[in-house]
Amino acid sequence: MKTRSALLNRPDRQGQIVIVILVVAAYAATFLSAQFDADTAFSTQRIALLLGLGIVYLAVALNEDRFFARFDSPTGTIAFFAIQSVLVLTISFVADVGAMWLLGLPLVGTAVQRLSPLWRWPIYAVAAGTIAVPVGLEFGWAQGLYQAIVLSPAIIFVVWLVKLLQRAQQQKLAAEALTLQLEDANRQLAAFAVQAKELAIVEERNRLAREIHDNLGHYLTVINVQIEVAKVIMPTDQARALDALEKAQRLTHEGLTAVRQSVSALRTDPVGDRPILEAIAQLIEDVRRAGIVADYTVTAEPRPLDPKTTLTLYRIAQEGLTNVRRHAHASRVDVTLDYGDPDAIVLTMRDNGVGSDSAESGFGLLGMRERVQLLNGTLTIDTAPNAGFALTATLPG
Repeated sequence: MKTRSALLNRPDRQGQIVIVILVVAAYAATFLSAQFDADTAFSTQRIALLLGLGIVYLAVALNEDRFFARFDSPTGTIAFFAIQSVLVLTISFVADVGAMWLLGLPLVGTAVQRLSPLWRWPIYAVAAGTIAVPVGLEFGWAQGLYQAIVLSPAIIFVVWLVKLLQRAQQQKLAAEALTLQLEDANRQLAAFAVQAKELAIVEERNRLAREIHDNLGHYLTVINVQIEVAKVIMPTDQARALDALEKAQRLTHEGLTAVRQSVSALRTDPVGDRPILEAIAQLIEDVRRAGIVADYTVTAEPRPLDPKTTLTLYRIAQEGLTNVRRHAHASRVDVTLDYGDPDAIVLTMRDNGVGSDSAESGFGLLGMRERVQLLNGTLTIDTAPNAGFALTATLPG
């Protein structure tokens, strides 16, 4: 049997209405049939007894939880069905004729709702007995059994209908639960969307910072070098000084153009259609113009690279060489682009400058690491005071 919470729930309003309608219909049909059959006329006492039993039956059916909630689950359930079974059989016996068998149908429906399949069969027997017992006592048990068989389709219909309603209720509850789950999922998706938007904003800000740092920092460093050269040689060699200033002016225009492009779209491709070998060679040439010895080596056979890899290699080379000019106080830098690994491309830069006691400081290094990590690559740095600075970037390629 089921738990008391499931067994002792008062029928819902629709169920109560159905029970009342069946009881009223049974009594009305019985009393009307008695009016037209002189042999079954009811006395006042008999009518009063039938009405009293009907009222008790209705009271128990409609207030089960009030009467049986004090008992534990099996006891309350057994008491409810025992009392109702005795009542419907007694009412059918007292009425003797008519439609009192209708009183057994609500009991069948309740049994389907609240009892296991095995425990329902006694209730089915009680429902069949509401017509079999009165007919059997008056016309013989063969006729009573026949009438019970005739009644069986009504019992089967009630069983089928209640199961159908139970299935519909279960589907409704499942749909409501699914709706709640979907609403919760939608709320989570909305929260994730906000987080994703915020993350995208942060990533775009970081990208903007890297682009401006790499572009503007590179151009300003080279421009500063050209201006310093011009200041030094202006008294003795005005032609070379003017040439240095013209280069600085040209770089200023290029830098402004690059900054405008970065701010407007952040899609500037400084490499363009050039192979990465040529793009890095141009950066090397800028270093040489600053008076630093730069050696550039390409190992193994060059091959086409993904545009993202190409841009990352260029930005790392640009930032590394800018640091050589700006901070390293180096007289030499060696750059190697290694295609030896078929699954990777390795860029190495090593200078003979002052080095550093930390390999983690500086926004430029942070930008390098972010670029490499976005491509699932690795960046290693080897440096120490007065021991130069070595940088190795390994990218899928």
